[in-house]
Amino acid sequence: SRGLGDVYKRQVFAGRIEEFKGVFDLIPLIEALESCTLEVIGDGAALPTLREQVRAQGLEARVRFHGWLERDDVAAQFASAAICLVPSRCYEAWAMVGPEAIAQGCPVVAYDNGGIAEWCLPKFGTGVRVGDVQGLVAAARHWLAQRSAGLDTSSWREEAQRRWGMPRFLREYADALSAAIVSFKAAR
Repeated sequence: SRGLGDVYKRQVFAGRIEEFKGVFDLIPLIEALESCTLEVIGDGAALPTLREQVRAQGLEARVRFHGWLERDDVAAQFASAAICLVPSRCYEAWAMVGPEAIAQGCPVVAYDNGGIAEWCLPKFGTGVRVGDVQGLVAAARHWLAQRSAGLDTSSWREEAQRRWGMPRFLREYADALSAAIVSFKAAR
């Protein structure tokens, strides 16, 4: 069984294993966080190269590749991790992985790219400049310290649901449709 201290050493990446998703920035990050491990969830064209780089850097004991997991298994990974990493180097319209991690009480360290700033709020995580691996490391260290100090994330699930869940989406969608109908009628 894993001790509480081990939970605060686990980092999680979940998504497509592609260069533009910033997966190669995970290697210097995990090297810098010497006592930490990395759980990699997903698959993609860059997976063989990422595996080879992990091996070449001697990180096999600290990086675990899971492939794609079922939704509940991904949620369990987030719930038992210190930090979710979202180092996407491409424009992200939203990136659902962050809100999903936050809903499990897992802070996020992400590149501030596209719509990520909409959910990567200071209460839930840190956004850093795209490509700033040292910024990722510093942000990860900050959240590791917060988690080790007993950061209470028990209210995050409810808040994430309120902020980004289906009820809000449906309200905003209905509001947008109503506004479009009013605009259409006014234009006639």
